[in-house]
Amino acid sequence: MNENQITELLVTGILERGPQALVDRFAVEVCGLREPLGEPQLFATQQRLRELSGTTRGLVVGLAPKREVSHSTANIGGNAIVDGVVAGSTMLLIENKISGALDWDQLVRHALHWSLPVDRVEPMWVADAVPPGYALTTWETLGGWLARERQRGDGPTAALLDLAQELQSRKLATLDAEAEHAPEAQPLDLELPSRPADPRVLSAAWDYGRVRKGCEELFARSPIEGRDCIDDTRRMREAFEVAGLPVPCGLRYAHRDGAMTPLRVLDTLYRGGGRLTDAYPPEWTGMRMRLTDHGADRAVLLAMLAWAGATKRDSARKNIFGTVPVIWPLTPERSPGLEALHAVVDGAER
Repeated sequence: MNENQITELLVTGILERGPQALVDRFAVEVCGLREPLGEPQLFATQQRLRELSGTTRGLVVGLAPKREVSHSTANIGGNAIVDGVVAGSTMLLIENKISGALDWDQLVRHALHWSLPVDRVEPMWVADAVPPGYALTTWETLGGWLARERQRGDGPTAALLDLAQELQSRKLATLDAEAEHAPEAQPLDLELPSRPADPRVLSAAWDYGRVRKGCEELFARSPIEGRDCIDDTRRMREAFEVAGLPVPCGLRYAHRDGAMTPLRVLDTLYRGGGRLTDAYPPEWTGMRMRLTDHGADRAVLLAMLAWAGATKRDSARKNIFGTVPVIWPLTPERSPGLEALHAVVDGAER
């Protein structure tokens, strides 16, 4: 049984059981919440961002053999599909490991993707100082909760009994009813999307046809191939440092092969230099991570909108016009390192 199947047993066991008291005990004893979870909104596994009208706070919960995080990787711009979600008025985003330590960058990705306002300037943290928005817990702690549930009169569900047996067989938990509860954790109020910019106003201020033509010429002259990502990431970092500005977190903590920089995103669109879907995540939080957290400015956003206005790809047009106006207020007017693009966009201003 793999990690996903174990999470399925856990989430199914809670959903199957039904009573709010069990969900609240799980939130308090296993995840460190200190107040009721609230009326159930969602129980699911393998989830990307979903809008939940009754959910106002969130907590990323790392579940592993020990309360440890690994810093062997540092890529906060990667995928963010969380193992499990248990959501009431507070949302628990569960990431689990059945061996080894949790990856700090994966926990950060989940927090950013699900719109928790965690520290973007310095997102790295260590297990000895878990910041607000995160919680670390163990299988032994979960086993203690399962043992206490077995002692209660109505008993756990079949799925939770299967989970208890699995944890014992793997020697992840002893099912000791005296096992300690999780340390207290502090959920954060979810960040609501800003009032989006009006695409009609933007298209009235810039000639999208000229933006497209200029970008096509720019990337024909100066393509950003996948192998160029390391150099372009370094170039963008240096541009921010020379300008005396904080280097965006996505450029600082990037994949070993380099970040998907703003120019790489545009090259993917205009020249077809990469996998298109990597350039336009469907969620506004994902687009913010892809662009703003990697040093993009509003010139990049305008180039995205100009491309989307002409593409025949319905999903791409829908994603870009649905997310870029939302992150417009969160994106700086100008960023360093994008001067060639600025010349294109400035030349297309009406």
